[in-house]
Amino acid sequence: MPPSGNPSGSRPVFPHKRPRVRAVRVKDELVLIAPETSLRAEPKLKNRALVLNSSGRAIWDLCDGKRTIEDIVGALESRFSSDRKSLSRQVRGTLSDMSKAGFLEKLARPSREADCSLDESTAGRPDPDAGVESCAIGFLDGAVNVATDCDRTAKALRKLFERTAATPDLPSLAEMQISVSDDKAKLVGDGRTLATGRLGPKFFREVYRKAVERFIDRHSGLLWLHAGCAASGGAVVMPGAWGHGKSSLVVELYRHGWSFLSDDVTPIEAGGGMVIPFPVTPQIRVPTTQELPREKLGSVPKEAVTIDPDRIASAPVPLSMIVLPRYASKAATQLSPVSPARAVAALLENCLNFACDEDSMIRHACALVDAYPVYDLLFSDVADAAESLIDTHAEIVRSVRRKSEKENSGETGVVSSARPVDVEIVLTGGVRHSLVLPSDSPLLAELFEALARGARPDDRSHTLLQLPVGGGRTALSFMSSSLISVITTPAVLISSKPELETEAPTFVQIDDFLTKAENRRLLDYALQHESEFSDSGVTTKADDYRRSRVLYTISDSKWRDIFVSRLMRHLPDIRSTLELPDFQIAKTEIQLTASGDGDFFRAHPDGGGSNEATSSREVTFVYYLHRRPKPFSGGNLLIYRDEPDHDGSDKDNGVCKITPKNNSLVAFASTRWHEVKTVHCSSGKFADSRFTVNGWLHRQ
Repeated sequence: MPPSGNPSGSRPVFPHKRPRVRAVRVKDELVLIAPETSLRAEPKLKNRALVLNSSGRAIWDLCDGKRTIEDIVGALESRFSSDRKSLSRQVRGTLSDMSKAGFLEKLARPSREADCSLDESTAGRPDPDAGVESCAIGFLDGAVNVATDCDRTAKALRKLFERTAATPDLPSLAEMQISVSDDKAKLVGDGRTLATGRLGPKFFREVYRKAVERFIDRHSGLLWLHAGCAASGGAVVMPGAWGHGKSSLVVELYRHGWSFLSDDVTPIEAGGGMVIPFPVTPQIRVPTTQELPREKLGSVPKEAVTIDPDRIASAPVPLSMIVLPRYASKAATQLSPVSPARAVAALLENCLNFACDEDSMIRHACALVDAYPVYDLLFSDVADAAESLIDTHAEIVRSVRRKSEKENSGETGVVSSARPVDVEIVLTGGVRHSLVLPSDSPLLAELFEALARGARPDDRSHTLLQLPVGGGRTALSFMSSSLISVITTPAVLISSKPELETEAPTFVQIDDFLTKAENRRLLDYALQHESEFSDSGVTTKADDYRRSRVLYTISDSKWRDIFVSRLMRHLPDIRSTLELPDFQIAKTEIQLTASGDGDFFRAHPDGGGSNEATSSREVTFVYYLHRRPKPFSGGNLLIYRDEPDHDGSDKDNGVCKITPKNNSLVAFASTRWHEVKTVHCSSGKFADSRFTVNGWLHRQ
């Protein structure tokens, strides 16, 4: 739709809702979803779901085919405070988004659907007398049999469907046959041609899609998602369009010990939240030496990944979280919660059987979003993304287990020392809201902290706060800068000291600290000097405190000068961010550490105290380097705000967790307590170690 209601004197445009577009109310937003979002649609056709806020809903409601754009602007003028010019610009922009996404049409110009059907005159039928090999693809209670008289085709089919091979007792749902002539292939079924094309990956994907369609027809009550899935104590489903990294994430999680469920299509029992395995052999893009934008990923060939049969889930797995992956070149890894409306839109957008039963799929999607956490995962480095996902998933699984244990033991989930508090908040404009919270609620502490930040004129940091409304069914969201006061009954008094004082950031992380060429050469240097690494120790000579191997001679190499030079560039920012006093550097220590399977370093500070060798340390730095993809797991660096308990209890309080990221450097005050968690490296090879360059800047 053109952005103007009457461009160049042509006829006025009458925005009209396309037939069968569904509008779903989710909380305070509206999700538009087109029924063409199905397996039978063009696989790269996306943006079929759109989330609208209150003003977008008002515009959508007026798109009846009887009003021009100017009529819509006029109808909304009395409802919104914007001037007509601004309102007109907003309306046109929203209508343009709706039109581009395919939700609107012009009343006087009905859309014409392209005829994408194949020429049925060329359809053939399987020759019953031909000598053929058959590949039976099984799912639950049925099988799709694909026959061919081409050995190469039969081999490719067996490779693709080797983990979904049907048992002989499964009844046949459909019979298909592939005939090949001069590398030209034709798929025939139900007495007609289903697909034709050059024999290759694209054609086999079409065979795969046709087989999945048969299973969808058989089990249309399931929620079939275009998604990958892996599990570890609970299933993580990752729906998304092509090129968003679903397969790469699934394979990376598998390499971390997770079970494999699916690479591309994931069926879910929506009522019970059980994910059913559909383990087609995964294929990931061949690694390249450069990061490519998503639009160029299609040119990168894929390769099959061998999956251990013992690591494939053989039964449905309970869902624990949903992740929406978004690969973007050079993006830093960021895992963040998604609004309910955006989550529902993403599920319906990637629902393969939405057109089969729209009402049921909408109910199923809303139920899943209401019951399970949904996150957006932006990333460019799949290893870092997997580490972040693993950490968050572990917290969710632990939380669910604790809740289950409390419910089974009859506990209320509220500690006995807490008491209910009536809380009334006042926002700018006189808006008031009341709720009841435990006196030790983290949310109540967040409200007090937001008030304290607002009282400091030099603090311009604002955060998003969310309060439960209606028994937790909805949420009130607002910026902390809008908070005027918090009234508690009975009174909840807080200290004006540590809790509400701002504290300098715990650490600074610098990505791409070295050039890529330097990073590779440094790893080669480490491998070439393997025999010179010796067992590590600590100045206190304590046993069972640290385990790793160290190369001390790096301090006499060119690498010391490179690190000192690079650190001096960043030192002003490091000092400013960590709020460290200005100091003259007396010396720089540097060592290269290799942490293999089972290695660790207990909690400790690097500086301060009475030890002459370490008391003058001001800044600690840790530089990470390792093979790609990352051949180990664990080895996270934990930095504490205060000295942790040494009895092993509650050690994660006030802690920052840093996942090893190749070619990044972390700097923090040497007086900070920190530790390195246990490294897990299944190969046990030195080359697969967690390598770090550790160092300290000493003051004079």
